[in-house]
Formats: sequence, C-alpha cells, structure tokens
Amino acid sequence: MMFFAWLVGVGSPANAQTPPPDPDAPEARVAQARELYKLGAGLYKAGRYKEAIAAFEEAYALSGNEKILYNIANAQERLGDLAGAINSLRAYRPYASPSDVVSLDLRIAAIESRMEQIPPLQPAPAPRPEAVVREAPVPTPLPTTSEALPQSRPRWALVGTGAALAVGFGATAVFTYLEGQDRQMASDA
Repeated sequence: MMFFAWLVGVGSPANAQTPPPDPDAPEARVAQARELYKLGAGLYKAGRYKEAIAAFEEAYALSGNEKILYNIANAQERLGDLAGAINSLRAYRPYASPSDVVSLDLRIAAIESRMEQIPPLQPAPAPRPEAVVREAPVPTPLPTTSEALPQSRPRWALVGTGAALAVGFGATAVFTYLEGQDRQMASDA
C-alpha cells in the first residue's frame, strides 16, 4: 500500500516539474521579435534611430517578417544612411503589395536623387605638427561672493512689464465678458 501511495504522489501533477520554455521554439521567437519590434518603434519615436535600427534588425532576424525591412529603411533614412535605406527598401520590394510597389519605386528614386545632390565627403586634412602641440587653456576663476556680479535690472523690468501686460489683458477680458453678459441679458428681456 505504501508503494502505491508513493507512486501516486510522485506521478501527481503537483509534484511534476514543467520544463522551461524552449527559446528556439517558434512561439518564443515570435514573441521576442514582437517585443523587439515594440522597442524599436519606441526608440524610433524618440529619435534614437541607430538603436531603433538595431532592435528592428534583431526582430527581423528572429521573425523573418519582411515588413520590418520597411521600418529599418525609415530609420536609416532619418539617420542619414541613404544607401542603407535604399538597400532595405529594395529588399522589402518583392514582398510589398502590388499597390505599394509603385510608391516604393518612387521613394527609392527620390532617395537616389537626394544622394546625387549630396557632394562626396572630402577627407579631413591631416593636422599640421605644430597645430597638434597646444598649451592647455587656463581656466578663468569664478568670482567669489564678495565679487559677485550685481543683479541685472533689465530682468526685473521685463517681469514688471509682463505683469502690467497681464493685468491689462485680464481687465480687457473681464470687461469684454461683462459687456457680453449685458448684451445677452438685454436680448433675453
């Protein structure tokens, strides 16, 4: 009887340990790709295009979703990597819907036109040996409290002028409101 109880206890679901999820399982890869895509979209909105590209590229590597190539191209274009944007758009083009192919071709042509207008980068001239050796600048000492700069009076003049304007506009608004109330009462009567 004891053996039976031990056998039932060991085989019960409460004592069974579930194996950890396989990170290479398709569902796990898709979920991770989805999270990376969301991260990339947030970085893109924040203007952090280089980091957004890295997140999008990792999401694309995990999921293989070709639509992510379009997002990569957008971030590359914003970053100024026009050649990279063209390559990403061309990689996305075979998977685009037929109605989007024309607009993709126009966008690629526009980016290529922009690239032609940008002059080629010239290498920076090599520094001259005498220009390399410089003395460190001497820091300017900060004034002490006894040498403190006097308060600037124009700042207070601006504050006073602003306050006067606010009071004037406020009075005008109140007067206009009351006048409108009087007219409404007169028309109601």
